[in-house]
Amino acid sequence: MARTRSKLEAVAASLRDKYRVRVEVLVKDLALAPSAAEVAAHCAAFSIDGLINNAGLGLGDHFAREPLDRVVEMLNLNVVTLTTLTHLLLPNLRKTRGVIINLASTAAFQPVP
Repeated sequence: MARTRSKLEAVAASLRDKYRVRVEVLVKDLALAPSAAEVAAHCAAFSIDGLINNAGLGLGDHFAREPLDRVVEMLNLNVVTLTTLTHLLLPNLRKTRGVIINLASTAAFQPVP
């Protein structure tokens, strides 16, 4: 999943060629509220054995100067969507004894005020 189809298609083609696997491309902005449910509905047609939560957003300005809508967008992407996707996909993952991997960039661990 990503917001840019051309980038996703390139990665999908590479994975298909290298590993001879089936790859589905789904373009979504995971910062938008309905996206998690749409992804889960798309995945319901498949037997999935893994969820990798890798989307994230960080803001660099002083909190008081950040526009509130950007702060909410960051929280939606980093917390709400991750939690919603995990909850919605968990029943399918349990059937396959699947794994959940939560990733974060080093930006998530920066010791800044």
